[in-house]
Amino acid sequence: MHTYRAYGLTINSAAELPELIPWTGAEAEVLIRRQAIDPTPPPGARFGKCGWATPDTVYLEFPATAAFRITAGREIVVEQHPGADLALERLLLAGTALAVLLHQRHLLVLHGSALVIGGAAVGFLGDKGAGKSTAAAFLHANGFPLITDDIIAVDLQANRTGLAEVAAPAPPNAQNSPRPGPVVWPGFPQIKLWPESLAAAGRPVDNLPRVQADCEKRAVRIEHNFFDGAIPLRKLYILTGAPAGSPVSIEPVNPQAAFMELVKNTFVATLLPATGDSAAHFHQCAVLLKQVPVATLSRPRDLARLPEMLECLERDLL
Repeated sequence: MHTYRAYGLTINSAAELPELIPWTGAEAEVLIRRQAIDPTPPPGARFGKCGWATPDTVYLEFPATAAFRITAGREIVVEQHPGADLALERLLLAGTALAVLLHQRHLLVLHGSALVIGGAAVGFLGDKGAGKSTAAAFLHANGFPLITDDIIAVDLQANRTGLAEVAAPAPPNAQNSPRPGPVVWPGFPQIKLWPESLAAAGRPVDNLPRVQADCEKRAVRIEHNFFDGAIPLRKLYILTGAPAGSPVSIEPVNPQAAFMELVKNTFVATLLPATGDSAAHFHQCAVLLKQVPVATLSRPRDLARLPEMLECLERDLL
């Protein structure tokens, strides 16, 4: 059994997950074990993408790779299929399966990347291919600590064990300050990047493992400047493309449009009808928007323009 730390949770795992941070000395809150899974849905289960769900259990089936049963935010059972690509199984386990588990623990799970900028968490959301990981890698290469890539786990209750370690600059008269608002829990020190994005971030491609056997995207281990603590969420940016030659720009998003962006960029959005959590999720998004501003960050897809993105963010945040 291996023990890891991710998203503020101690995880005991029968499956080796080298992407996560090895951990010792704490009682596990999550168990990952291997076992054959009965795929038969129980009475009342609802069907969604890749499987079925009840209020406390989600079953996911990925043909030729693995099946996962995630229960009550505390356990993930993995059934590996014969001949499976182990890298793809780990990708699904540390991504989709953990995202479902975090959702079951009542966190708002967004699909994006986050870094520490100006002493607080700043998140980047956007459609597939919008450049979330590319932006994170470039910012990290320029000295900003990485918090998470792919999954942003937002805690709206600010009452989990460990929040005494929330890292934010203490304001004057801090003893009279209110408890922190939404906070982000750190994922694990890895960014997944295409070779051209690695080049833009100044990283060599040689010897970097592929995220799966038939994919050129590479897994980059972050060896330094990874922020491993809960931290208040300051702002969210929606990454959008812009025509070549256009300036990099940041514009505030009105509350209605921001709400739709949060729903669209929720990691488990396709499962919400099956789990019966749609109303609770919409409430989480509304609560977040009362405390965290959302803006669009529009930039041409030219990787040579990334320094302009950094300048624009510094003007907006610092």
